[in-house]
Amino acid sequence: MDIRDLPQGFAMKLMQNEQALKKFEALSEMEQESIATQLKSFTSRKEMLQFANEFIG
Repeated sequence: MDIRDLPQGFAMKLMQNEQALKKFEALSEMEQESIATQLKSFTSRKEMLQFANEFIG
């Protein structure tokens, strides 16, 4: 999955954290698609940022 296909806020978070970007890139295509689907289901920016922060750890 191309990072440009992700919601902008999550993609920006990944780009700001090299370790998180590598973690995302190491996921299988199916796992990446699952995350993208989850991100698109959030109804607020707050939900997306919370998920991003949890993913980044």
